[in-house]
Amino acid sequence: ICQSAGIGLTAEGVETQEMAEDLGMLGVSVLQGYLYSRPLSLTGFEIWARARQTGLPSDQFPVVIGGRA
Repeated sequence: ICQSAGIGLTAEGVETQEMAEDLGMLGVSVLQGYLYSRPLSLTGFEIWARARQTGLPSDQFPVVIGGRA
C-alpha cells in the first residue's frame, strides 16, 4: 500500500537475518533493529557511522565530547 501511494516505509524491530529477508521479499528496503545495532548514544552513533563510512573498526575513532577528541 505504501509503495503504491509513494510513501516511504521503515520496518522497526528487525532482529534476525530471516526477518530482514522476509521484509525484503515484501518490498521493504529500509530496516532497523538489533540485527544492525543496539541502541546508541549520540556519541556512539557518531563513532558507528564513521566506522561504517570508512570500513574501519569503531575502536579506531576517538570518542568526541563537546566537539573535541
